[in-house]
Amino acid sequence: MSNDRYPGSDARRLVDTELLSFLEQYPRYDLTEALLPQIRAGLLERMGAVRTSTAYPDIKCYEQRIPGCDGDPDVRLLIYEPPTGTRRPALLHIHAGGHVMGLPEMTDAQHRRFAHDIGCVVVSVDYRLAPEHPYPAGLHDCLAALRWLHASAGQLAIDPALIGVAGESAGAGMAVGLALLVRDRNECAIKYLSLVAPMLDDRTGSKDESHLRSQDLSWSRGSNQFGWSALLGTSGTTAPEVYAAPARATSYAGLPDTFISVGSLDLFAQENLAFAARLMQDNVGVEMHLYPGAYHGFDRVPEAQLSQQFVMDRSRAIKRAMGR
Repeated sequence: MSNDRYPGSDARRLVDTELLSFLEQYPRYDLTEALLPQIRAGLLERMGAVRTSTAYPDIKCYEQRIPGCDGDPDVRLLIYEPPTGTRRPALLHIHAGGHVMGLPEMTDAQHRRFAHDIGCVVVSVDYRLAPEHPYPAGLHDCLAALRWLHASAGQLAIDPALIGVAGESAGAGMAVGLALLVRDRNECAIKYLSLVAPMLDDRTGSKDESHLRSQDLSWSRGSNQFGWSALLGTSGTTAPEVYAAPARATSYAGLPDTFISVGSLDLFAQENLAFAARLMQDNVGVEMHLYPGAYHGFDRVPEAQLSQQFVMDRSRAIKRAMGR
């Protein structure tokens, strides 16, 4: 195993032994504009050309297109419905991908599990990606989906008071931006946020932070800065809006109760811990999980104990928030 996959002399020692297999298979790299088409194509190939799971055959899955915000193009949604129930909870899901890649189908099995185990309707947004569509395009697509979900409560047999928003990485950061946006506009109430390693701070990785060396594993500082520059489409000379980079918000008061999980070796660990502390200061209910020896996306090793613990922790927290 080459050392360049583990920047910092102690990084390999700190990784949970069950999680080493993923790092051995996929070498570390810095995402660039030149590499992006290849990475997107590889993602589709690994997904089996967007083949969906056969798990939980009782869950109905279908695609729907809805109008975008204020003349934006239509937004594609994937919708997962349990077979029965009325006034069900709903979960709006925003996928990962550093703002520059990804599809709702990546987490098809997760959506089916949520719908089956929690009895909730899951709506996953195929939002527009940067750099082709910089901020606020993707966030506006998620806002359109949240508005549609509220407006379609009767049609979907859901309780509009039990709509949560979930996401991973960039999707989790967008979930926070969306929650700030609807808070400030006083529309489309969100009951709960479920965040996995949220990408919140455009400043992370912008300088040579030696204390982050051991956290520069599956998602590197270079990739992080590429994702942010693609999203913001600026030179970084001015601070972005808080809805794009939620770590820059001056207050989180009024946000819904929030679940946060992150690995101790994740590039986002420190910004996530700081976010949790800020939530507590602003009297927002927060549940914070820090998984030792885990890097960004560690749950891609599903047989690992830490991954299984994370799945149980997240599902339990969503169930409790939704009164299930």
